[in-house]
Amino acid sequence: MEKRNICYLAAIVILCIVTAAAYTQSNYVPPQGGPQPTYGFMNWFLNTDRKLYPAAPASAIAHLGNGTNIVYIDPDNDIVIVARWIENGKINEFIGKVLTGLMK
Repeated sequence: MEKRNICYLAAIVILCIVTAAAYTQSNYVPPQGGPQPTYGFMNWFLNTDRKLYPAAPASAIAHLGNGTNIVYIDPDNDIVIVARWIENGKINEFIGKVLTGLMK
């Protein structure tokens, strides 16, 4: 691979990392004048009051999609969980089992 192509590739990777970091940080900020303080950006939900997922830390966020598809991000435990078609009422239990398994 030519040096020029390697430089272009490196620039694209750095741009993607910076963009992803900025986007991820915006997920933690409730929109001003939003309908409720636990809404993050788009379909991201904050767990700051630990009502959404009591088994998860307050720093966790989750992106919820149709069919209860979930992307769960937990910076305290350094994990990301992607789950599909999980029963809505079972998500907290699932997260609790994963976190318990990590502690063993």
